[in-house]
Amino acid sequence: MTEEMKNRWALVTGASRGIGRDFATLFAERGAKVVLVARSQESLDSLKEDLKTKHQCEAIVISCNLGRPDGIEELLQVLNEHEVQIDYLVNNAGFGSYGSFLQQSREKQLQMIDLNIRSLTHLTWSLAEKMKQRGFGHIVQLGSILSFLPMPDYAVYSASKQYVLSFSQGIREELKPHGVFVTTLCPGPTATSFFDHAGQDISNRGPYMMTSQEVAEIGMKAMLAKKALVVPGWKNKLFIFLCQWLPQTWFSNLISNQMEPIKEKDRPAP
Repeated sequence: MTEEMKNRWALVTGASRGIGRDFATLFAERGAKVVLVARSQESLDSLKEDLKTKHQCEAIVISCNLGRPDGIEELLQVLNEHEVQIDYLVNNAGFGSYGSFLQQSREKQLQMIDLNIRSLTHLTWSLAEKMKQRGFGHIVQLGSILSFLPMPDYAVYSASKQYVLSFSQGIREELKPHGVFVTTLCPGPTATSFFDHAGQDISNRGPYMMTSQEVAEIGMKAMLAKKALVVPGWKNKLFIFLCQWLPQTWFSNLISNQMEPIKEKDRPAP
């Protein structure tokens, strides 16, 4: 248990699985109370019961679709009803879709922008203001190694993650003097359901991936250390180093050519 976190509230979006679920568990282990947000009521209820049994953690489940225009307002209304003050925010909800820009549906790509950008910005604005007033807060924003590189076949997704990085680094400097610290976590390929939803086969890349628990633990340590940016794994750090020194077009094409072309699947956003 961490004294700093004891009895404080943490809110994790995309908490039903993967990195979000592991972040929620780490908060519970440190004595925090957690607000679990995702679309799947059943998965969230299961996680809530697990956290209560293993860590005596108080948790609130909010099942809502943050990709909808009214999703954040619905979330904020529940927080107000419970009179909950959020001191830790993990903006983990998001999805990607693999395939060429023109071959994917316009609706899906606009949904991606709504969830990955609009929703994240809305929730950050709503909670950061209250953190600033109290003089305490930590925000973890989920970027990606694609935050550093435009990527063919992930064009909208990589652009959305570039927004997350730029936005988060900008507001960090605005909020830091007020005791609110923003950390951007930029993982590489991670063994979660992300690629299944994105429609990309990664069955032959498992050994090279980090686990969601590893990524969440690194993100938690970076948040507590008040770091601005963290990239888990030396291979991902090397990737970003090469992005910065090699011609961008050449590097984008190299990575794109290594991806296996597959039929894009129609899966719901997490």
